[in-house]
Amino acid sequence: MNRPSFTSILLLQLTLLAGLHGAKWTYSGPEGEHHWPKNYPYCGGTFQSPIDIKSELLRFDPSLRPIEVQSYHLSPNEQLTLGNNGHSVQISLPSEMHISSLPHRYTAAQLHFHWGSPGRPAGSEHTMHVVHFNSDKYPNMSMAVDKSDGLAVLGVLIEVGEFNPAFEQFIKFINGIKYRDQRVQVPGFNIRALLPARLDEYYRYDGSLTTPPCYPSVLWTVFRNHVTISRKQFLALATALYSSHAQDSAPVPLNGNYRKPQHVDSRVVLVSFKEGRGLHGTLTVTSPLRRKQVVQQLLVGDLADLADEGLYQLLPSGSEKLHAGKKKDLKNQQSETLAKAKQQMLKKSHTKHSVGKLGLAEHTLCYVSLEQRVFHQLKQSHTENLLVHTLRDAVFPQLNIKSYLDYLLLKRASELRTAQECSLSSRASFLKNSTDRCPFAPPDCVKMSHGCCRCVGAAMYHQSVLKNRRSLLERAEKFVSEIYFTDCNLRGRLHGNSRPPESLASFLTPERITFTEASQQNFAPHQVGDTFGPTWWTCWFRLTLNIPESWRGNEVHLLWESDGEAMVWRDGQPVQGLTKEGEKTSYILSTCLKDEEPHSVTLYVEMACNGLFGNGRGSMIAPPDPNRKFSVKRAELVVFNRDVRELLTDFEMLIDIVKELGEGEQRGYQALFTVNEMVNLCEPSDPGSFSKAHSLAHNFFSQRNGESQHTVHAMGHCHIDTAWLWPFEETIRKCGRSWVTAIRLMEKNPEFVFACSQAQQFQWIKSWYPGLYSQIQDYVKKGQFIPDGNLPSGESMVRQFLEGQRFFDQEFGITCREFWLPDTFGYSAQLPQIMQGCGLSTFLTQKLSFNLVNTFPHHSFFWEGLDGSKVLTHFPPGNSYGMNGKVEDLLKTMKNNKDKGRANHSALLFGFGDGGGGPTQLMLDRLQRVRDTDGLPKVQMSSPNRFFSQLQADSALLCTWSGELFLELHNGTYTTQAQIKRGNRQCETLLHDVEVASSLALCRDGNFKYPVEKLQQLWRLLLLNQFHDVIPGSCIEMVVEEALRYYEDIRSDGTALLREACGALGSKGKSAGVFNSLPWERNEVIQTQEGAGKPDLVLVRVPSVGVSPVKDAEPLAPVSVTVQADGTVLMENGILQTVVNKDGTLASLYLNNANREALTDGCHGNQFVIFDDVPLYWDAWDVMDYHLQTRKLVQEVVQPVHVVSSGGLRGSISFSLRISDKSTITQTIVMDAMCPYIKFNTEVKWAESHKFLKVEFPVRVHNPNATYEIQFGHLQRPTHRNTSWDWARFEVWGHRWADLSEHNFGVALLNDCKYGYSVHKNTMTLSLLRAPKSPDANADMGTHHFTYAIMPHSGSFQDASVIQCAYNLNFPLRLIQCDPDTVPWSAFSTSAQAVVLETIKQAEDRKGALIVRLFESHGSSVTATLCTTLPVKEAWHCDLLERRDPTKPAHITSGGITLNFSPFQIVSLLLIL
Repeated sequence: MNRPSFTSILLLQLTLLAGLHGAKWTYSGPEGEHHWPKNYPYCGGTFQSPIDIKSELLRFDPSLRPIEVQSYHLSPNEQLTLGNNGHSVQISLPSEMHISSLPHRYTAAQLHFHWGSPGRPAGSEHTMHVVHFNSDKYPNMSMAVDKSDGLAVLGVLIEVGEFNPAFEQFIKFINGIKYRDQRVQVPGFNIRALLPARLDEYYRYDGSLTTPPCYPSVLWTVFRNHVTISRKQFLALATALYSSHAQDSAPVPLNGNYRKPQHVDSRVVLVSFKEGRGLHGTLTVTSPLRRKQVVQQLLVGDLADLADEGLYQLLPSGSEKLHAGKKKDLKNQQSETLAKAKQQMLKKSHTKHSVGKLGLAEHTLCYVSLEQRVFHQLKQSHTENLLVHTLRDAVFPQLNIKSYLDYLLLKRASELRTAQECSLSSRASFLKNSTDRCPFAPPDCVKMSHGCCRCVGAAMYHQSVLKNRRSLLERAEKFVSEIYFTDCNLRGRLHGNSRPPESLASFLTPERITFTEASQQNFAPHQVGDTFGPTWWTCWFRLTLNIPESWRGNEVHLLWESDGEAMVWRDGQPVQGLTKEGEKTSYILSTCLKDEEPHSVTLYVEMACNGLFGNGRGSMIAPPDPNRKFSVKRAELVVFNRDVRELLTDFEMLIDIVKELGEGEQRGYQALFTVNEMVNLCEPSDPGSFSKAHSLAHNFFSQRNGESQHTVHAMGHCHIDTAWLWPFEETIRKCGRSWVTAIRLMEKNPEFVFACSQAQQFQWIKSWYPGLYSQIQDYVKKGQFIPDGNLPSGESMVRQFLEGQRFFDQEFGITCREFWLPDTFGYSAQLPQIMQGCGLSTFLTQKLSFNLVNTFPHHSFFWEGLDGSKVLTHFPPGNSYGMNGKVEDLLKTMKNNKDKGRANHSALLFGFGDGGGGPTQLMLDRLQRVRDTDGLPKVQMSSPNRFFSQLQADSALLCTWSGELFLELHNGTYTTQAQIKRGNRQCETLLHDVEVASSLALCRDGNFKYPVEKLQQLWRLLLLNQFHDVIPGSCIEMVVEEALRYYEDIRSDGTALLREACGALGSKGKSAGVFNSLPWERNEVIQTQEGAGKPDLVLVRVPSVGVSPVKDAEPLAPVSVTVQADGTVLMENGILQTVVNKDGTLASLYLNNANREALTDGCHGNQFVIFDDVPLYWDAWDVMDYHLQTRKLVQEVVQPVHVVSSGGLRGSISFSLRISDKSTITQTIVMDAMCPYIKFNTEVKWAESHKFLKVEFPVRVHNPNATYEIQFGHLQRPTHRNTSWDWARFEVWGHRWADLSEHNFGVALLNDCKYGYSVHKNTMTLSLLRAPKSPDANADMGTHHFTYAIMPHSGSFQDASVIQCAYNLNFPLRLIQCDPDTVPWSAFSTSAQAVVLETIKQAEDRKGALIVRLFESHGSSVTATLCTTLPVKEAWHCDLLERRDPTKPAHITSGGITLNFSPFQIVSLLLIL
């Protein structure tokens, strides 16, 4: 194999460096960058790797280990996705594949192929890239791409040559992906076989890889040895695939990967193999001009005396360009050139302190080569000379690239003159013989008259530096790097001595068990690196640790690195959470080891077999990998060097200030030169040098801001999703791990405030970790552990607040004033009123920063709700609830703030969130450094109350936002997991009815006991399922199954409670009766016989909130169903008439009293439509606007319309449609006597993938706005798309009804369990089913039952009782047993149709009292009378927390209780019986 010369100046492409042979299309000529096309069509997602390399830039690094890949041999049962993205061929890879030889676990995500074009050889290359992301720190590749340590790519160079059987494993499927965005499944195979045989010889570099950059940094490993494929195999890739879509008229071949490379001075390329000229030491590369200046300065100064000894050896060979075949005496040529250059420069140096041109081409001067030759010269030419010793010990270390700019460039005038007047040899002589203080010694030199190499370098040491921002910045970054130069940088000194545990044993269990139970198990010996699992199991470890006596006085840690989440137990109590993804990998055994402390310690570590973000296969939101294995990668005792950690924090913060302030800020340059001087002062091997560097940092951080500077209120936070990519039970352990860590931080940091937001999680901690809970209570009293409430929707929304506030009051003696809801998928316009009714006056969230289309215009503002209630609201401008306390976070918080000038306070929430983890000591240290530092906002550790108090005082100029806060993202969650949506609606209805029936039974039967405890249990289950990743359906299958079981428990127990309460209402009679839980009289057809056989139907009239026996009644007009000559069916009931086509669509829908057709001419109602539903990333969450362009009718009839019931009290017809070969719809259309709407009882057998099923009703109504029911009211949204704000509402949420009306006529669409709507122009659409595949691969698969209804009406929807009809559809009349002589009775009624009596329940703290809750539903001001037949003694107004207002009695008269309502006002009354 031909290998490149390390003295060659030829620009080389990596493929040439690898010494490839065979059919080459790889560019290998000079000046390569000018031959690359200036424009290339693609940047992003392809991880390209162009770089021009001079051989001098190659640097042997003996620390580079062979690449170790794990689990690359995949089973054929593993299904991979082969795809064409229009730029490359991609193969998805499972998460068990990873690189194990890097500092972090880099998990495989995908591999892809690029190839060039034989017609355009310049710059083309054939490569395979295996892309990995840092799964230790980031949950998926999309979150890792913009991180400095996020990605690692294995690059394989491909040449045309021998046939490669490994490539056939996917090439044989290539015809399935001929066009862009096509994908096929391929069986797993041995991915390792695609790589070269040797993985120990490679090139290593990092950084942005394209111009302009696609990604800031990728760690590249490009193997030296290539692989071959046959020409036939190559042509299968290069000629059979297209970058265009199948439907495009002109197919575009998928080839041509032309790229513009980076300049030659962009980076050093480390190599893992030595070619005889490798060099140890730290290197980087600067521009050719700067390298030339260094050489010239040496020639006229300190190294001039070496010229006669063969100075040519100190320069890179090649003062002229080398060409193959030319043979010259380079030594003589270089000597002559340098002699002339020296004379010229010495002559000029007497008059100017600048240097002349050397006369060599800039690109021939390479500092790396110079340094190599200096090293060689010193070793071989002057081994015994004092001068050589001085050069070797003092000068040469300073030639190291990380500091040479500080020592050698642009000397200050006085220092330059001094340096030129005194030769280096005379200095050495002086140092050897003088007994006086060295004149070159820095002021702090304690050696006084002692000659030292430090003094020799002093003149250079204090030279000013060129403002080369990049080199100084990268120098500092490498000085604290976790990856580079850890053998000699500061990061490598973080840990001192180490030793393994005395013993390590483990016990594996599929259950989550208590410590007591685990500690009694049989533990078997365990070796670090052993695997265990699978997913969701738990491995307990027992460690015996013996701390050496010699570690006395040191800080001692247990270092624990694993790919799961762990909890350390000591003396039977949880003491520390450990999660590498959450940057918590050590438990402090002693801060300063003393003799009296125990030196022998036994610990237990409980390790969950899941990561911080679950166990997604290949990406964070993918369905969990059930067979994933885990391991402990590191378990050892270490001495932790706290002084190193403190100094690292100084460095990191200063480096971040440089990077974030940029080149335009003076303060950034101050930080740059400060951190550079710190590198000069700091010798990692000498802790005595740390204090000076730390002092420099302290001086910088202590430079204060002005009085007007923005204040950032930092609050520790740990948002933990109650269930998401992990089950409910794992959330309990996440809370334990996160909160015990917060307690440890509070012990060390009394100013640290931790805001914790969910009462349910406190309840779990109380049950599972009572010792920890006791500590939390102590810190709540101290004001450091701050609880609050995280609360979703409906009467349920009130109960969320009620349960949360009561819990905090009972457990901690506090009532929350702040509504802390950092993460949910939209905010109802009724929230401000509900908040105020529950004692909450301020609101914090940040989710609207996720908006896909429009940027919300405020961060601090007053939010005005539907009724006019206002709450002070803040969105943290950093747009995150999981910040890290970095400079970037602080500046983002200040600069992003959209209310500059109106308010000077912002919140910053720091701590790992979603999957738990919370704050770290490092985050606190960062924030402490810059509490008041010039150039940055002021930082104040704060609590929510303190923050909002200061914001309130500064709120005079804040704006007001009226109405809902609509999230322009995650619109698919209104529909995903339809069974959960159905369970929620049905259980809300059931618990409502249980409470009403039980309240009435309490008053009518003295022996009835209100089921307080059972109802609370059921409500809490329902509220738990309303968490923002459960009810939206954006959770894994395991959580879905748990949620559905909870709904079944509620149904089962709730039905039993309802039966018992209704039994008390009916006086234990034997005849059929009906219970109505709604506050208006109902006249409906019900079915009295359930099960097989023909149903018995009866028309009943039941009073409001009351009971009536079943008595036959005749309708004013019976239902008729007629099959017409053309096969359509006519259905009539005196109110409506409709014509149904054979395929189940409505040809006509006519409202008799208005003499009005409701459907648009030429259009059909009840039209099922299906859409492609492939979002950008968030599968279960998002439906994108472009799905609307893929609309297809569902019109294949399986069974045409036929009559099921011909009329009388009920008429019904049925039909079936085929959606696809996997899915069908069967529907029964029902028309009841006396009913103003038509019901569509629907069964769907659904087995689709990424499809969206909807039903449409194009109506003959025109209005720019449609109306949707929300909690305790309704609101309007546009039906047009005039603006981006309108367009973003292409899919919206609503509850039981939506209405489109014009003056005096409208159409309402009702449903019993759906939440997604779209009304565009005059087409009303109800969203029915989705079919996402992540994070639940089986989401919505199976059989679904639901009902919707269409209701044309005259007048307004308010006057037409649309609201009441939607309630009726959702709240069935309940059959009970009663005495046949029972007189119909009503417990409650209201005099105004606009007022809805929503809730009747027993008061929380008073047995002899009821709570009734009413709201105004029309949007009007109204006076209403609440009438009751119950024995009410007193009535008082109360808030939503049921706290009586002693200033507001509700006066009872013979006619009832008179109440005044403003639009959408909620009123709660305490009725004392």
